[in-house]
Amino acid sequence: MAPHLEVHVLVATEQMRRGFQLQGPDGRWALPHTPVRDGESIADATARIIRSTLDLPARRARVLCVDHAPRGGPDQSGVLTFVMDGGTLTDDLAERVMRHTPTPAPRRWATLDEFRDATPVVHQALVMRLTDRLTVAVLTNGVSDVERATACADGPILLDQFRSAKNLNGQARS
Repeated sequence: MAPHLEVHVLVATEQMRRGFQLQGPDGRWALPHTPVRDGESIADATARIIRSTLDLPARRARVLCVDHAPRGGPDQSGVLTFVMDGGTLTDDLAERVMRHTPTPAPRRWATLDEFRDATPVVHQALVMRLTDRLTVAVLTNGVSDVERATACADGPILLDQFRSAKNLNGQARS
């Protein structure tokens, strides 16, 4: 069975001084995120979360980080989490977003220090964004080690799943 797919989106203000976060029912602050729907691509899920939480048009987003948790998900088949770079907003647009965001949850533009309690996948995505690396960080159970992820038994499967992520949710697989 294919793992459950999730998309988290990092949208920042100019020079990555702040990132957009929502507060969940448990009181924790996190990046906007959503499960990927059956037949939906990672890009489409990213565009949907940007539209629904920030009321902004869809943007071309690049993958910052991927984390595979082998035993998570609703059916224990695993969770594959993608953190996408949702772009950079001017400070003026960021303030306008705060006034007109359709999302009812508490929201904020958080400084990098306020991300200190973020999950390992979000921390790694911040590193990738701040250093402007062109590679994708691959984590397994929150541990960043690209070499180990590609060398271990489920590493190649993870990378294949990443390459064909659109096909993981309900479309025919070979």
